[in-house]
Amino acid sequence: MKHNLFCTLLVALGLTGPSIPLYSQGPIEYRPMAGLAPQPPDSRLNPATMFRAAEAKMAGGTFEPAAQALLAGAEKFTRNIFNVPSLQFQRAVTEHLLTGAQRGDVLIVEWSFHETFGNGLIVLTDTPYYSTYDLRLRGCQIRSTAELTAFFNAALLPGRIRGPAGEKASAKLPATVVYLPANLPEITFFSGDTPSTSPYNFVADFKFSGARVGREWFVDFGVGKSGSQSFYGVPPWVPERFPALPEAVKSWTSTQVRTEVGQPVKPFEGGPDFTHQRDEILIAELARRGLSEGQVLDLLTDVQPTPDGYDLRLVSMIAGIRDSGTTSFTSRSFAPALKMYEGLGPVADKSVTTLFRTAAEQDCTADVEARAVDVLKKGIFAAGPLAYLGICSTSHETVATLQSITLATEALEKQKERTISEIRRNIDHPLKRHNTVRGNK
Repeated sequence: MKHNLFCTLLVALGLTGPSIPLYSQGPIEYRPMAGLAPQPPDSRLNPATMFRAAEAKMAGGTFEPAAQALLAGAEKFTRNIFNVPSLQFQRAVTEHLLTGAQRGDVLIVEWSFHETFGNGLIVLTDTPYYSTYDLRLRGCQIRSTAELTAFFNAALLPGRIRGPAGEKASAKLPATVVYLPANLPEITFFSGDTPSTSPYNFVADFKFSGARVGREWFVDFGVGKSGSQSFYGVPPWVPERFPALPEAVKSWTSTQVRTEVGQPVKPFEGGPDFTHQRDEILIAELARRGLSEGQVLDLLTDVQPTPDGYDLRLVSMIAGIRDSGTTSFTSRSFAPALKMYEGLGPVADKSVTTLFRTAAEQDCTADVEARAVDVLKKGIFAAGPLAYLGICSTSHETVATLQSITLATEALEKQKERTISEIRRNIDHPLKRHNTVRGNK
């Protein structure tokens, strides 16, 4: 049985916008599974156990006043997911996890609610990396797939379920799958999640499970942090939240700020690494205080000597200097950075590509074009210079130079030919090229 609930799960989360992966409306599919059973009562994955564990964290805890703004943001985020106009604040506590993979500022909040789909409590455990909602429901009827669908429709903003009237969900779109135990007369347990186009489902997922215990239902929702900043007012995946890191660093010494750059931020082994998001904020503060050329190069090389290590630090540097409001990275540091990467050799290929693409996004200059051509002649790097020239060059001389160069692989030769075609198009249509460059900024 399929229902058009998928849009509810996405729009309710606010997971739409240019900065995060986009989703399309699709069906929800109930999938009975032989052998599927509720987690044992003492399992930490049992929804009832998770609710009680979350509620227990509040016993004896205290609330830090600096988290008041975060608390208000958490309530906004919650109201954007659940259809709970009756939501009533009960209590909140905070904690600072100073060490370990999940270090950071944690907020735990309890609300009560009284709605048509049931009444009870919501406990939110909100970390810098993830939001976990544990619900305890009374007066909630979920015995069949029809009643489970009605629960989702009522609890997750039913006014946002579908597109235009009569629109049907495309069978080609991936379904939100709800797993149910097979061959049971009534639903006593379910679990599921929405599909995600993100390479890291952890940051943009929406997972849920539910179990009936006596006359109560316990439901757990796990929500990724994509799209949360507009509600919380603090950057996601950054440990410091009350006070938020951009404010906290203002009172730090420059030595302390520099020491913190590169401190790992990875909430679990095998998961995404958020170190560079935090580094952007730290580097922005350093840039406001003034960075010498030597300090910039030191920051760029003080990483693991891998393609990703060098490139992520460069991305943080570019974004941090941009956010500092001082000047662009390209205008101040392009030449010394390129020279440094040439000294590192092929391991810096991704960084050189990022360097040239950023230069093209910010401006097209004869100086950078000359450097791109020179790098191609040396034969160490090719992808980045070719990308820059395809966007920026309007030079017949550059075309002739490219035609005289033989690159190392067949793939790079094909990219070179495309670049030559792009330059010729720039020459023939200079206004179109100008608009393309401006659109990249």
